[in-house]
Amino acid sequence: MLNARLRHSANLENQKPLVTSRALVFLPHQAGLIPPLHLTQIIRADLAKAKYIDGMSGSIYNALIRTHHITSRKKVAKLRQAAANYNIYALLRYGGCPGIMYCQGTELGVKEWVSTVQRLRYKDFQLVRKPTAKEDANSRAQEQSIPYGKAEEVDSVKEFGARMADLGVREWWRRGMGYAAEE
Repeated sequence: MLNARLRHSANLENQKPLVTSRALVFLPHQAGLIPPLHLTQIIRADLAKAKYIDGMSGSIYNALIRTHHITSRKKVAKLRQAAANYNIYALLRYGGCPGIMYCQGTELGVKEWVSTVQRLRYKDFQLVRKPTAKEDANSRAQEQSIPYGKAEEVDSVKEFGARMADLGVREWWRRGMGYAAEE
């Protein structure tokens, strides 16, 4: 039944089947089951994501970005997509001034996400803390509860500071923002 269906769909599309010694064999994309371009995109996306996930057993990297503001929903959607693509955790202070972005994940994932933010051309973009290994890695148990591949938003700087404390990087964040003196 399946061979008849495959042969029928191949005849309709005027595609040449692969010929073996005993039977006609059609590739899935020739039978119309999977478009070849879509299959290629799926494989590339899986390989790219695996590249960012493989490094999670090593050091955790983080970065801090300050902008004039974050108000564009389209840009936030692109940041969310990039966080998912690069398997990093991102925290955004959305709304008025200042716009603050924090991210953590693998070294490659964090660097790629920061590059994505730069390409979005935010007003007064400042990379106040470049991607480096996370200073205060309190416990691995805490790291397991972080939702990698996700971007979250908060409305106030106070709430952002509280989240930084939860992540164990409050003092690092305060120094980066200029709220505390450098050591």
